[in-house]
Amino acid sequence: MRSLLASLLLSSALASAALAETFVAYTSELPPVVNAEGAKPAGVTLEILLEMEKRSGVDLDIRFVPLARAAASVAAEPNTLWLPPVRSPDREPDYNWVAEVLASNLIFVSKDKAVNSYDAAKALSKIAVVRDGVTHKLLASQGFENLHLVPNSTQAAKLVEGGRVDAWFAVDLESIAVIRNMGGDTAAFTMGESVRQNGHWLASNHSFDAAVAEARAKALENMRADGSYEAIVAKYK
Repeated sequence: MRSLLASLLLSSALASAALAETFVAYTSELPPVVNAEGAKPAGVTLEILLEMEKRSGVDLDIRFVPLARAAASVAAEPNTLWLPPVRSPDREPDYNWVAEVLASNLIFVSKDKAVNSYDAAKALSKIAVVRDGVTHKLLASQGFENLHLVPNSTQAAKLVEGGRVDAWFAVDLESIAVIRNMGGDTAAFTMGESVRQNGHWLASNHSFDAAVAEARAKALENMRADGSYEAIVAKYK
């Protein structure tokens, strides 16, 4: 009995220690999903993550890095997190997928005629995509040969605005925020129909502590139940 009690106490102590530790969370700017500007980082998924942090008692060191570095860092560094990657077949084996934080749609953004399908997009001369992002990888996997790679979404939007590319393949929430942030008028752009729904996830290195991951997933579940999750998302629509 004493041995069992000691084992339980040790397990509890180890779990508490894990929950008290500070973990590194890598992210990349993707307005309004993640915003790096200003003294306090914001964005819909970061707001959700910070509320999860508050409820689960886990401290985070949030670090803004380019997308490719975030992906590589979390795959290689023990006990690290990544917010908010899209879960895709090529990424599936490289991470643990803790919880889906936000659902979004992938669309083609153009200037005039709506682009509502992959087939219609393949017929265009140039489509802007962010290099190494999920949009780039998705279209490349489908045999697109008309991709114009750019370093960020703002450049993609400016290319569409200036008529230098035919369309931009982007996340719906992101495209609206990027156009507004650069001083553009969303009415001057044409948003195509959704060609795919994606989930933005909180992912982790395979070594990430299971108790911490479970606490974070439970915190998100409680946020959905009490309405605080929807209150955050509603601010960005």
